[in-house]
Amino acid sequence: MQKDLSMPEQITLNKPEQITLNDGSAIPQIGLGVWQVDPAITSQVVSWGSRPATG
Repeated sequence: MQKDLSMPEQITLNKPEQITLNDGSAIPQIGLGVWQVDPAITSQVVSWGSRPATG
C-alpha cells in the first residue's frame, strides 16, 4: 500500500519561544513530534515542519 505524502492542511502557529544558548545566540524552541512517525516518511514530515511560514 502506498502512503499519501501530499502536504497536509496548513495551520497558523505563534512564533516559537526562543532559547538562549551559552554563547548568547538564540534558537527557536520547536518540537516536531516525529517519534511515532513511520521511518519511511520521517524526512518528508520534518521538511514540512521546518519550512518557513507563509501567509
